[in-house]
Amino acid sequence: MDYLVIRFACEGDREAALMNGPWMVAGQLFVMEQWRPNFFPSSGEVGRVVVWLRLPHLPLEYWEKSTILQIASKAGKPLALDNFTDQGKRLGFARDKIEVDFKSPVRPGIFVKGRTEGSKEKFWQVFIYENLSAFCCRCGRIGHVEAACISSSPAAVMAETVEVRKEGANGAGKSPSGVTGKKPREEGDRVRSGP
Repeated sequence: MDYLVIRFACEGDREAALMNGPWMVAGQLFVMEQWRPNFFPSSGEVGRVVVWLRLPHLPLEYWEKSTILQIASKAGKPLALDNFTDQGKRLGFARDKIEVDFKSPVRPGIFVKGRTEGSKEKFWQVFIYENLSAFCCRCGRIGHVEAACISSSPAAVMAETVEVRKEGANGAGKSPSGVTGKKPREEGDRVRSGP
């Protein structure tokens, strides 16, 4: 792993570069982070990576900033919503910039419960991590692809549930269409993937 020091003439440019990453340069993930004291390049340690997380087909009643951040917190440390999500101008997916641990497997999604008080109904919310070309589907880690994976066994998918307290619906009408794809199931639980 190589490291570069980049100096910006303008603080606004530096903030924009940090907020709009991660970057792809010549097909490689280029991670930028603010300089930390006592960082030793020879250690080869990159503890975290900042990525955009998409929450596709999130039902309308969950489109509040605090709720989106609560769901995204199960994927990593929420940093900021993009402007379209924050202003509710795009309803196909919510988008949040998160910080994830570079060494831990990333989650494929999370069960969300809490649409109505006392309901046991859950839905599976898929997580899409943008611009992770060096991502291994076998072990779930960032930094290499499946062909270069040295893990002897696939990563176990941890099916966790986040409970969202909801006072009322955010909007009327239909929610976006359901999510398709594989999802872990918990025995005896009702699971839905759409409205």
